[in-house]
Amino acid sequence: MDFINKIKMNNTVALFLLLSILVSCNSSTSSTNQTASIPTDSLQSQKDSTKSPSLADISNEEAKSWLIKAIDTYFNSDNQDMQSLTTQEYFEFKTDAMNVDLDVDDSLTQEEFEAKWKDKFDLSTHPTQIGFLISGQDWDRIEVKECHQIQSSEANRIKFKTTLVDSALQAKYTRDIIIIKNKDSFKIADVIEYD
Repeated sequence: MDFINKIKMNNTVALFLLLSILVSCNSSTSSTNQTASIPTDSLQSQKDSTKSPSLADISNEEAKSWLIKAIDTYFNSDNQDMQSLTTQEYFEFKTDAMNVDLDVDDSLTQEEFEAKWKDKFDLSTHPTQIGFLISGQDWDRIEVKECHQIQSSEANRIKFKTTLVDSALQAKYTRDIIIIKNKDSFKIADVIEYD
């Protein structure tokens, strides 16, 4: 009698396990089918909403307008706050570049500067001990004479060929200024200097 009860019990356990496996497989197939029935447009829009803005998302005119106004405000008002105009990385890089081999706190030697930044910026287009946006120590009134978009191979960035002029001091500075969109505003991510 005990032997028959053990067989019935084993059969009941086996039947329970079999049913559990079948239910598990069925719900897995069901969720796969539900995912498959979601339109691809919906899946694509979910992916699109999580990625950072692409070049198409950045308005050339808005970025250009922001850049011209930012340069004018920086040079021609009392609000000379480079950090508010730049990405944090470019701000740190440019601060280090301006202070190379100077007798100021946290200044780097040329070798230390190159070791720290050579993998992030093209150091051949970033001279040291040169100010932000212009190489002149003094200026009268800086104006943007030229600012047009040029091809940028990097996503999420717009590169502007920009000419800054100080007519009173007869100075001209040609720069490629790279702008990124940062939340609702723009930031300068790099400045390629040609003098």
